[in-house]
Amino acid sequence: MSRFTEFVVEKAALAWLEAICWRVAHGPDIMSIELRVKDAEKMVGVAL
Repeated sequence: MSRFTEFVVEKAALAWLEAICWRVAHGPDIMSIELRVKDAEKMVGVAL
């Protein structure tokens, strides 16, 4: 039996979406400014 990892399935899905002219982007690259600020504030709290 062949097993697929999540990584393999994700890459295949992204390739398929790109093939039908969808744009694919990394999550943090499309995150709103407000969410980026909240995310950065969380990281500052962890670093301290």
